[in-house]
Amino acid sequence: MEAAERALRAVIVRAEAHGVRQLQAEASRDLALLLSGSGRHVEAAAVANAARATFKALGAERELRKAAKVCPAVAEGAAKLVARREL
Repeated sequence: MEAAERALRAVIVRAEAHGVRQLQAEASRDLALLLSGSGRHVEAAAVANAARATFKALGAERELRKAAKVCPAVAEGAAKLVARREL
């Protein structure tokens, strides 16, 4: 998973540097899924919300719907950790 995380973060940085916002948002969404799956819910929520904001700004409705599916699950995982005082 570490290699996948590094690769996605590299894509995000390069996409941002080149102004390819759609790719940046897609990679961010995928990174959020990866982070959430490894229990890093707070970090995943921040990344997912950034992806969602970019999709919204681009008017990418289909991608926005996909990101919206990620965000609630990520936010719910973070809320559970806060409730258990693990954060």
